[in-house]
Amino acid sequence: MSSLILPFYRVNAFTNQQFGGNPATVVFLKKQFAVPALYTQLAAEMGTPETAFIVPLDAENVKKATIFSLRWFMPTQEVKMCGHATQAAAFLVYRNYRNINKKIVFRTLSGDITATYKKEADEISLDFPVDTFVKAKPSPELLKKLTLANYQNAVYSAERNLLIVEVDNLQVLQELKPDFEALRLHKELEIKKVAITTKPVETDGLEQKFDFISRCFCPWIGIDEDALSAASHTLLAKYWATENPQTTFRAWQASKRGGEIRIVLKDHQRADLVGTATILFQGELTIVAS
Repeated sequence: MSSLILPFYRVNAFTNQQFGGNPATVVFLKKQFAVPALYTQLAAEMGTPETAFIVPLDAENVKKATIFSLRWFMPTQEVKMCGHATQAAAFLVYRNYRNINKKIVFRTLSGDITATYKKEADEISLDFPVDTFVKAKPSPELLKKLTLANYQNAVYSAERNLLIVEVDNLQVLQELKPDFEALRLHKELEIKKVAITTKPVETDGLEQKFDFISRCFCPWIGIDEDALSAASHTLLAKYWATENPQTTFRAWQASKRGGEIRIVLKDHQRADLVGTATILFQGELTIVAS
C-alpha cells in the first residue's frame, strides 16, 4: 500500500477577523489527481463552501512558480468561478510559501487570474473579469420569497446568473429573512445568486467606511447565504459606478460572519478585488491507496 500526503489549510478570506469572512479550504498538489472523483470527495469531507486545489506548473515548488493550475470544488461539483477561494490560495502562496515573484497567474476554468501580494498591507489583489448586466424586473413571486416588499432597481447578469437588487436602506437589507426552501424551487432567469444591496447613509454609522453594503443569497447552489461573494462584487461595483463617478469602492457584506472587500474598476472588462485573510488552521491529509 502507498500513501499520498497533502498539505491543506483552512482560510477565512476577505477579513482580518479569525472567525469572520468566507471560509475556504486550500489543498496543495504536486500534480492533478488521477482519479477525478477525489476532488469532490475531498471537498465534501472538508465541509467548507469551496475547496481550492492548486498545482504549480512552471517550477518544482510553490516558492518559485509563477503559473499555477487552480480548480474550485463545492462539496457536490466543480465550479467555474470562486473569488474567495482564489484569494485564500494566493494568500497562502505568498504568506506561507514565501513566493518570490511579484505576480502569479492562476489558470482556471474562467481564464487566467493574476494575483499580487501587497506585503506592507498584507493584502492580495486579484485581477478578475467584469461581466455585463441588463435591467431586470423580478417577479412578485420572487420578491415575496425574498421577503422584499419593494425595491429601487434591479439588473441581471446572464454570465454570472446573478440578480442584483437595490433596496431603500440598510434596515431593509438587514431585516430580510428569505424563504430558502421556496427559493430553491423557484426558477426565474436561470438565477443562481441574488445580491441585495444598498448605499449606507450617515445615520448608519458606516458611510465613512463603506460605499455600499450587500447580502448574497444562493440556495440554488446549496448555500443559503454567502458569507462574502467576492466575484459578485465586480458586478456590484460596476452597478454602483453607474450612480457614483468613481473607480474604487469599499464594500461590506452584511452576512452573519461579515466580510470586507475593496474593488478597483480598471475598465469595463476587468477589476481588482483587494483584501486580506486569516489562516484558521493547517494540517496534512493522508490518502492511502491500495
